[in-house]
Amino acid sequence: MGMKGISESLIEDIILAKEYGERLEKVVKGENETLKVDDVNELFALVNKNKESGK
Repeated sequence: MGMKGISESLIEDIILAKEYGERLEKVVKGENETLKVDDVNELFALVNKNKESGK
């Protein structure tokens, strides 16, 4: 399965979102990792930006 039609920036966004998701899971499980509110806001901003640009 190729990566045709998927922009590099979108791939980077997906990787970032995955990393944020893993960090959020750790917080939910109560593991010792702090998640800044800014990080969450940044993630939502990124997702919304992608929706607006039709990705």
